[in-house]
Amino acid sequence: MLRNMAEWPIACKALRTQYQAELGEARSEDQISLFLEGSPMPLTRYLSPGALLIAYLFTSIIVSAAESPQYLTMGEPVPVDQPITLPPEPYNPTKHGDLYVAPMVERQSSNAVDDLSAPLPYPPRAITKLAANPLPLALTPTPTFLPGSGDRGFWVRKGAGLFAGNDAQLDFSIPNEAIGAVIYAPTDMPRGSCVEATTVHYRYEGFPETVHAHGFWDHCEEQGWQVFEFIDTRWTDRYVRIYDGELTFFHEVYQNGQDCWIGVLYNFQLGRWEEKTTPVCGAGPYENGWTMWESYGIMDNPEQAVICPRFPNIRSKAIQWYDRGTNSWSNLTTSDTSQLGPYGDCWTSGAYSFRATVPNSYWEADTD
Repeated sequence: MLRNMAEWPIACKALRTQYQAELGEARSEDQISLFLEGSPMPLTRYLSPGALLIAYLFTSIIVSAAESPQYLTMGEPVPVDQPITLPPEPYNPTKHGDLYVAPMVERQSSNAVDDLSAPLPYPPRAITKLAANPLPLALTPTPTFLPGSGDRGFWVRKGAGLFAGNDAQLDFSIPNEAIGAVIYAPTDMPRGSCVEATTVHYRYEGFPETVHAHGFWDHCEEQGWQVFEFIDTRWTDRYVRIYDGELTFFHEVYQNGQDCWIGVLYNFQLGRWEEKTTPVCGAGPYENGWTMWESYGIMDNPEQAVICPRFPNIRSKAIQWYDRGTNSWSNLTTSDTSQLGPYGDCWTSGAYSFRATVPNSYWEADTD
């Protein structure tokens, strides 16, 4: 008996090989009938020529689909202006070997982006949540434990790693009336992790425009940004390509065999995964992880909550979780997650909406 869908391509490939051996060059029902007249073969005891042909075609389709590439070819660089149709494969140390670690000279040492010469302050990552399991809204109309002040997404309840392809959304613009706002979207953290991987869009007083960044927050040792990089042209050349119609980067946080959490980014210039954080060992402070759209400074100000600024939609795609026991990655599903939110007036009023295009490995926050 086949135990799961992953075994179907293997079984079908074996059957297709047997069909090919028995049918020879016969590929039509008439040809099969003639071929079978003088050729007693095991499968013909159970299948008519027509059924045998259908079985051959069916298994061929399954095997062809299974043999089609699912991921980019590791080790092959992708030119800056070349869109991709496949995501990179989630990093697996057993399969992919050592991570690339950039020399210090290649790392960003300045916190100034291309078009802003003055150094910029890093945004705080002040988690106000004390637990990852808020009570239902019906029991707590104003939930005490929240990741931010305006959030929507999924709690992640399985795995020792989380992989996602996220819209960079560099046209995300915080208006003048919402100066002081910080939007972490998307932001991803595995269950029980010490490390969170997050996209940051923020604008403080004195900023002429919204600043975009990517970082890894250490919830255990540093209690702060371990890595914080502004998304400038150097960053996009390395880590961003057009995928599914939008500028997209791929990040991952996983737990290695020493129970340490590591954050990585896919470097398209190299066609390899790049280590961005130093390992952070131990269990994180939150039982569950998350993948979500999170904000501060918009929905916790009553005047701004009425405005609900219109932002470009943001998507998180190809989300997978890591099973250390089987050393494998699987698409995030409804059985691996539960609803996070809606929290904040813009979400609860319906001004913003949220949908899972592929439950729950592909979601979109509709804020436009």
